[in-house]
Amino acid sequence: MIRSIKDTQAFSSLEGAEVVIGDFDDVETLARAFKGVERAFLLTNSSERAERQQSDFVDLARRAGVKHIVKLSQWAASLDSPVRFLRYHAAVEKKIRESAMAYTSPRPNLFMQGLLALRETIIGQGRFFAAVAGARISAVDVRDIASAAAAALVENGHEEHIYNLTGPQALSHGEMAEELSRALGRRARRRRWPPRPHVQSPQGFLYRSS
Repeated sequence: MIRSIKDTQAFSSLEGAEVVIGDFDDVETLARAFKGVERAFLLTNSSERAERQQSDFVDLARRAGVKHIVKLSQWAASLDSPVRFLRYHAAVEKKIRESAMAYTSPRPNLFMQGLLALRETIIGQGRFFAAVAGARISAVDVRDIASAAAAALVENGHEEHIYNLTGPQALSHGEMAEELSRALGRRARRRRWPPRPHVQSPQGFLYRSS
């Protein structure tokens, strides 16, 4: 499913793929996209609209007769979490469970490739900024997440399961900085962002903790 018809050609050459137009903000296109679909994978950007978009997706999937949804969730998703995106993931998981459709919820920890957002300050300044102190995090490669989600979608036996997905080792950001230093052959020092809800980062974007 793609949002814009201009992207059709880029995906139409994929073997076994049928390209359909679907926009999470346009329920009519989503409804058409579900025609003939029995299993669906659900993932959106983690924005303020995500819960509404994903809830609409679940409602339309149920009406269209979809039998199984694999919803990419998040490690520690909980309805009473103090973190906004963990609350919405849990809310959508609950909605799917209550829909009578089968569900599978892969819950990955921190995306390892998310560290690439900090590459400019790591390479240019030798500084690795993080909002977490000594907590260890089992970051996971997004390619492993994709493999797990694909297996849950096309194989039988994953229904009614929640899978916590992690990398092979839990590291603090300080330890990550040490590993980066070894890989780069130069020193990358961890620097902590102040623990405030909105912090101006060295690259000029806002970090949100909830």
